[in-house]
Amino acid sequence: MTQAVGLFDCHYRIRADQEWHLRFFRQYRGSYQHIPLLICRYEGVSGFSRRQQAAADAERRALQRRYRGLFSGPELGRIYLKRLIVKVQYRAAALLRR
Repeated sequence: MTQAVGLFDCHYRIRADQEWHLRFFRQYRGSYQHIPLLICRYEGVSGFSRRQQAAADAERRALQRRYRGLFSGPELGRIYLKRLIVKVQYRAAALLRR
């Protein structure tokens, strides 16, 4: 029987979903599979202010400290590189549509 990971930790007002995913990976040692498909894009449409961006950055740093060592250095590098490639592709496609 599979045990539940739990609910969102609402101490993270902006990144609760990200924290839940990290907790899942830690509990089940899941694997990360990159799928090069943009499902949705929130950046730029959420109405984030600079103050909210600063809070999101602070939460990201707190999650990095809390889950340090969960992924190896090279594994994190691959994850962030793939995310960057998707962002660049999305922005290039947006520019071409203009």
